[in-house]
Amino acid sequence: MEILRIEHLTKIYGKGENEVRALDDVSFSVEKGQFVAIIGPSGSGKSTLLHILGGVDVPTSGKVFMDGKDVFTQKEEEFAIFRRRQVGLIYQFYNLIPVLNVEENMTLPILISAKDASFC
Repeated sequence: MEILRIEHLTKIYGKGENEVRALDDVSFSVEKGQFVAIIGPSGSGKSTLLHILGGVDVPTSGKVFMDGKDVFTQKEEEFAIFRRRQVGLIYQFYNLIPVLNVEENMTLPILISAKDASFC
C-alpha cells in the first residue's frame, strides 16, 4: 500500500539571475512500512524536500500525495490538522519553547489536537 507519492516536484527560490532550483522534477513513492533515507551533499535539496513533505513550505510545481490525498489541495483548516497529526518534523536546531520543559514541549501538539478534536 502506497503511503506517500511525489510527482514532478519542483521548488524554485528567487527569480532570473538569482534563481535557484532546490528541487527539479523529483518523483518517487514510499510503500507503507518501507524505510527511506534521504542523503546527498549540502545544498542538494534534502531539507527543502522535507519541509515540503511536512507542509512547512509549498512546491513551485508538482504534487504530494499522502494516503492518496493531495496535500496541497486541502482547505486551510484541513491542512493545519494534517500538519499537526500526520507529519512530525525534528529539526537539526531544536525549535523548542524555552519556558516549557522537555515533556511539555513534546506533548504540546497533542494538547492542541485534543482541543481541536471538534474539527475532525
